[in-house]
Amino acid sequence: MPYVPDLNAVLTAGYRVESDGVTYRVEPYELGPVMLPSGKVVGCDPLVAQATPFVGSVAPGRYPLRAWVALVHADGGEGQRRITALQ
Repeated sequence: MPYVPDLNAVLTAGYRVESDGVTYRVEPYELGPVMLPSGKVVGCDPLVAQATPFVGSVAPGRYPLRAWVALVHADGGEGQRRITALQ
């Protein structure tokens, strides 16, 4: 069974967790509006081979888009930024 994070916790500005010498801190970045003229939304993890994408629909229109980015520090090394989620 795949890991399913608690999105209410993870998608909180400043969320922080430490595990095995690695610190993750999550921050939001506003990307601006996304236009969905058909109202159809399709998404998946591009790094998971043969993953089944989720498909959803909303009313056609413009929606704010936010990227949740984790700043990852391992054992005091230089940080990396990784996209955690799009909202």
